[in-house]
Amino acid sequence: MKLLDCTLRDGGYYTNWSFDDDFVKRFIKSLDKTGVDIIEMGYKSPIKGGKYRKCNDSFIRDVVGDCKTDLAFMIDAKDFINDKVDVKLLKDMIKPSSLSPFTYCRLAITPKQIKEALIMIELLDELGYKVIVNVMRVSLLKDLEIRKFCNSLSKTKVVALYFADTFGSLLPNRVKELTKIFKETKKDIGIHTHDNLGLAF
Repeated sequence: MKLLDCTLRDGGYYTNWSFDDDFVKRFIKSLDKTGVDIIEMGYKSPIKGGKYRKCNDSFIRDVVGDCKTDLAFMIDAKDFINDKVDVKLLKDMIKPSSLSPFTYCRLAITPKQIKEALIMIELLDELGYKVIVNVMRVSLLKDLEIRKFCNSLSKTKVVALYFADTFGSLLPNRVKELTKIFKETKKDIGIHTHDNLGLAF
C-alpha cells in the first residue's frame, strides 16, 4: 500500500492555495520523515490563485529542498478543455519531468471527460510523468458506466486509478464493490475519501 498526502492541494481550497513558505518547508520536512510515499504539492492550473495553485517548478524545488519523497501535482481536466483539449496551454503550464522536481501528475476527471482525458494522459506520458487518474463523482454512477470508462483507462499508460468520494457519501460495501470493478483494469488503484459520514478512515 502507498500513501499520498494531499494536504496542501486539498487544503488550498480554504487558503486560495497560499501558504506561508516557512510552514510548508517544515511541513514537507516532517512528511519526508513519516514514510509517506508521495506528497501532492498543489495544482498546475491557469486559474487564478496562490503559489500552490500554480506549482512553479523552480519555486517548488526551492521550497522542498532536499526532500527525498516523490512529489506530485494535480491538474483538473476542465481547466485545459475548451471544446477540446488546449494542448498549447497544457504544454505551456507543464514542462517535461526532466526539468521538474515532480515525478507524478494526478489528473482529476469526471467520467464525461474520458475522451479528453485519454488525450491528456498521452501528452503527460510523453512529458515523462507517471500519471494517476483521479475519477470524481463515482457515487453518482452505475456499475455499467464505471466499467465503460475503466475499460478505456485500462488501455492507457496510467500507473494508477483513483476513485474519489467527491460527496463523502460512499458506504463500506459500496467501496468494496468499486474496488472490485477498478481492479478489473489490472492497474494499481487508489481511493480519495471525504469524511462527511465519519467513515473516511
